[in-house]
Amino acid sequence: MPWISQPDVEREARDWGFNFVRFLIFWDAIEPQPGVYDEAYLDKVAERVKWYEDQGMYVLMDMHQDLYAYPFGGDGAPPWATITDGLPAEPQSR
Repeated sequence: MPWISQPDVEREARDWGFNFVRFLIFWDAIEPQPGVYDEAYLDKVAERVKWYEDQGMYVLMDMHQDLYAYPFGGDGAPPWATITDGLPAEPQSR
C-alpha cells in the first residue's frame, strides 16, 4: 500500500495543484491465492481513491509490476501464478 495519507492527498491538490495521480496496485496483493481476493487490501485502495476523489483529482489505477514477482525480488504476479519453468527462484529480501 502506498505510504500516502489523507493530509498528503489534500496537500498535493492544494499546494502542488495536482489534479491527476497514478495509483499503484499489485496483483499479488489483490489475489494472493487463485480466486481469493484480499478484501481488506481492496478496501484500503478504495479509501485512498476516495481521498483523491474528494479533492477533485483523477486517479489512474496502475496494475503495477516490478521485476515480475516476489521470487525474483519484486512485486506483481502472485507466487501461485509465477512461471519459472522449473528453474529455482529464491525470494529476495525486501
